[in-house]
Amino acid sequence: AMRKTVALALLILFAACAFAQYNEREIISQQAYQQLAMRNYAEAEKLFKQVLEKYPDDSNSVLQLLNIYFQTSQLDKAAAILNQSRRVLPQNTAQEQEILLLVMQGRPDDAWDLGQSYLQRLNHGENAYRVLASYFERRGFYDQVLRLYKDARQRQGKPELFTLEIANAALNYRLFKEALTEYLNFLEKNPANLFFIKNQCGIIINEDPSMLAEIGKYLQSSGSGVIRELYANLLVGQNQFQPALEIYKNLPGDKLVRFADEQYAALNDEVAQPAYEHLARTATDPFTRNEYRLRLANVRFRNRDYLPAREILNQITADSLLQTRQNRLRKGINLQARKLLAETALALDG
Repeated sequence: AMRKTVALALLILFAACAFAQYNEREIISQQAYQQLAMRNYAEAEKLFKQVLEKYPDDSNSVLQLLNIYFQTSQLDKAAAILNQSRRVLPQNTAQEQEILLLVMQGRPDDAWDLGQSYLQRLNHGENAYRVLASYFERRGFYDQVLRLYKDARQRQGKPELFTLEIANAALNYRLFKEALTEYLNFLEKNPANLFFIKNQCGIIINEDPSMLAEIGKYLQSSGSGVIRELYANLLVGQNQFQPALEIYKNLPGDKLVRFADEQYAALNDEVAQPAYEHLARTATDPFTRNEYRLRLANVRFRNRDYLPAREILNQITADSLLQTRQNRLRKGINLQARKLLAETALALDG
């Protein structure tokens, strides 16, 4: 019984020491992370070094110190700690850090060579390519970034792989035509990303206006609805409203309505007018048709074209469908038309 008690006491003592050790390591590490969050790199460095002095196998502290040295461009310190503590890091992690160090030292060719053996060890997995590309991106070595992503495509036989990544890298490398092709390919497969792709294409066109015509060419071979909408959007962005209107006429009705309303709100009446004329001409529902006519009359009125305004308003008020009591009240079109008609009469008399 005595032996059991002693064994138990030793066990408790050992556990207490281990917990205290663990606790101390945790406390110092937490303090280091707080300093890191506040970008007090020198303080964080001191604390992580303190952990390593007591626990030389703490791989996390090694990685955090490397991170600090890369962030602050203290590359000699990064090389020293990598050399000294390489054994405590997993093999792949150590090689990743070596590649990153070469990149940060401005040695992209050496980093590329080491990267090839790293990819081989990881069976050229997609994630391995992504990790390597992110390292080259840190120093703006976009040539290597593009080579990596294209190599991944070829090896995996997936022509759609890394489309967005290649587009972004090509844009950063000012290869506008290549970036554009990748963005358009991506948009065709992912139409929900229209807003993002429109912004990216807008950046390209601002840098090189000739790229707008390239989208027009792409559209001829593609015929995709979402590419057509993108092209119309970009034409508007370049103040080319008339060609944009011609494209909107062939898009689903709600998109033309939005375009017409935007032009109307922007007082861009030379485009709003033909847009509403087209909508009124093609509308199948009489109430909707008269809504467009009312907008059209407003455009005419605010441009002091009082006679055409009166003619349109007379068409609305004469529409037999608006004459029955329940329809007269519907959407207030009739009321608005009569009010504008009175204002038009006053303007003509004046």
